[in-house]
Amino acid sequence: MSQHKSPILDVQDLSISVKTDAGEKSVVRNFAYHVNAQETLCIAGESGSGKSISSLAIMGLLPKTSARVSSGKAILDGTDLLQLPEQQMQHIRGNDIAMIFQEPMTSLNPVMTIGDQLREVLRFHKSMQGAAANKHALEMLEAVRLSEAKKRLDQYPHELSGGMRQRVMIAMSLLCSPKVLIADEPTTALDVTIQAQVLTLMKELQREFDTGLILITHDMGVVAEMADRVLVVNQGEMVEMGDVNSIFHAPKASYTQKLISDLPKLGSMAGIEPTPTAKVGQTTIPVLDVQDLTVRFDIAGGLLQRTIKRVHAVEKVSFQLQAGETLSLVGESGCGKSTTGRALLNLVDWQGRIYVEGEDLRISHKRNQLAARRKIQMIFQDPYASLNPRKTVGELVQEPLVIHKIGNDIEQKEKTAQLFERVGLDPIHLTRYPHEFSGGQRQRVCIARALALNPRVIVADESVSALDVTVQAQVLDLLAELQDELGLSYVFISHDMAVVEKVSHRVGVMYMGQIVEIGARDKVFENPQHAYTKSLLAAVPIPDPKKRKKRSLISGLEIPSPVHELSFKPTLLKLVEVEQNHFVAI
Repeated sequence: MSQHKSPILDVQDLSISVKTDAGEKSVVRNFAYHVNAQETLCIAGESGSGKSISSLAIMGLLPKTSARVSSGKAILDGTDLLQLPEQQMQHIRGNDIAMIFQEPMTSLNPVMTIGDQLREVLRFHKSMQGAAANKHALEMLEAVRLSEAKKRLDQYPHELSGGMRQRVMIAMSLLCSPKVLIADEPTTALDVTIQAQVLTLMKELQREFDTGLILITHDMGVVAEMADRVLVVNQGEMVEMGDVNSIFHAPKASYTQKLISDLPKLGSMAGIEPTPTAKVGQTTIPVLDVQDLTVRFDIAGGLLQRTIKRVHAVEKVSFQLQAGETLSLVGESGCGKSTTGRALLNLVDWQGRIYVEGEDLRISHKRNQLAARRKIQMIFQDPYASLNPRKTVGELVQEPLVIHKIGNDIEQKEKTAQLFERVGLDPIHLTRYPHEFSGGQRQRVCIARALALNPRVIVADESVSALDVTVQAQVLDLLAELQDELGLSYVFISHDMAVVEKVSHRVGVMYMGQIVEIGARDKVFENPQHAYTKSLLAAVPIPDPKKRKKRSLISGLEIPSPVHELSFKPTLLKLVEVEQNHFVAI
């Protein structure tokens, strides 16, 4: 760490208020912290604690019509950023202080190539154009270890994977060698191995560019892996600040203690065999039997829009699921786990066999799609996107009962209220809309909706990945209670290996559309057989700074593409004699 006598950035008594229908509301109160060169300060806390909005204020990016800095200073090299007019901030932002946002797809311009966006930054801040700008942009993409960097300059954001886009955002933020880099949840949406690559990369580039790093996260495992010092915040107030070892091993505040205790820890289930629920083993027929499940997607192109490529998303996947059992499917983005889940609900075209309690799903779907759908329900990753914002949560939970014509209106409303209570929500809030609930509460609404039809199987697709650690623990406990009480079977899709270890009876590891390893949870985690499983487990951050991994730079290469080129010969049809005087065209 650099031994600067004075910090690069010094935030003093920062307070922020926002406008509401009831008047101004204080959301950040007297934040005070600093960061030095080559130092990483992690700001940790749950959603709504003030982490992100305080950083937006420092960057001068608060929405001026709805939020304002009510007091405080943010001193960068002797200049108070909070007092500068927008025109001056435009030259400092991206040049002296830069920010990496949580979702790179919304931060990158979808109609500009990667190269154009990088060159735009250099043109504005460094007056660099032409070959010089292109050379520097290419060098920065290579610095962030982006594979085939030259090719990426001419590609658009949608052509890159999530990990690649985040590397582009890091490259863009470091183009002008800023003194301070703010990274707002830069790895939350990334898979565990890609997360490890990005974190390792940020550390190396931080040392190379002598940059002070402010890392905003709710993942205490990432904090333990990255931080020199930690600031814990909650509900707009500073809770505790100190070096990373004291925060993890001698936390003073009860809130900090809860954050650390609620964090799922890989290896916490070592030596403990998966405990079956009371329903497991009551029948010899599996509740779900999947045989040679295959899903492929055609990609059209060319003048005639013929199929020129084919995505092999899922290839001959087979597994069984018993009543009351949780089978977790793990792997990186693009491995086929979510597509497998969607195929189980007939949301994509598939080949193979799927049996639900011995009944062929394809036949039952043709005969009575609604009846088959009642047996399998899904909890999606983003509860806000999966709930209709124009309907009340009561209407949304009642909707499956209406569609399936179960009971009259009074009975349906009674059932809806019971479901609300069952998932820990107050029925008095049934008339509210989704936006009036927190993320954890919205996920509970989705669980209530999935339970409405008394399904046998629930597919939970990254159902807790976007939740804060304490809310995540509450939702996982709820799912376990429902499984034990109702005998539900879960196909639990996740890339969080610590969560998977906590909830699973069995684990299937997917790679390139195939299950490469499957077995009891303890066998897979304690004695992995496949090299890919070992790499997944090795990449998981350890929530203990004393056990911080000394990683060398992890390869930036992505998982091989599942897209297969189809060859077409652009020639005239050729006649081939297959029998005497009988020809076919090929």
